[in-house]
Amino acid sequence: MQIDTEHVRFWMQAIRNSDDPKRTLEAFWHGQLQSKEWLIHNIARYIHRSVEVDIHGGWVGALASMLFQSGLPIRKITSIDIDPSCESIARTMNHLEVCEDRFEAITNDMCDHHSTADV
Repeated sequence: MQIDTEHVRFWMQAIRNSDDPKRTLEAFWHGQLQSKEWLIHNIARYIHRSVEVDIHGGWVGALASMLFQSGLPIRKITSIDIDPSCESIARTMNHLEVCEDRFEAITNDMCDHHSTADV
């Protein structure tokens, strides 16, 4: 999987601007990245058309950013997390897609979120 440097720049900005940079950096531990890559690799066989995706427990937006860069036909991602501190970090991490209206981070309990996403 290829990650472009423009996205890495926003990842680093999100870490630097975070109230707790060490906690935000945990999203990039080896095991965290491997799990996200595994998910992307395995979900690819089910996505054959442009889709909207909801990520429940989206945390700081690393999975969303990796999905956007995966080459899968992702139209939009909504990242839902109960922790309000994740919202601004996830928006920074996915800044390019925010500007294109393809990414939204919201604070909500996944049990209370009404989804219209395809995935």
